[in-house]
Amino acid sequence: MSRKETLDHSSLLFDRTVFATYGYRIKTVLSMISFWCAIVFPVAYLSVLILDVESVNAVLLFFGLVVVNVLALIGGHSYRNS
Repeated sequence: MSRKETLDHSSLLFDRTVFATYGYRIKTVLSMISFWCAIVFPVAYLSVLILDVESVNAVLLFFGLVVVNVLALIGGHSYRNS
């Protein structure tokens, strides 16, 4: 094994370690954002219900916010466990 092959292998190992560290941090930050969005979104769709429920746009906005809230719940489910 030549010296160049050894250097390439150690560089690859370093890149994987850095990626794993930053990947974990990015996952934690996205999980945190999802968790807090899941807490705040019910306030947004309650305000939509209070202001105007009769228009089609308000109903679509309400259901869109509920779907986003469910996705945020799924994404933020593991926030305190990580």
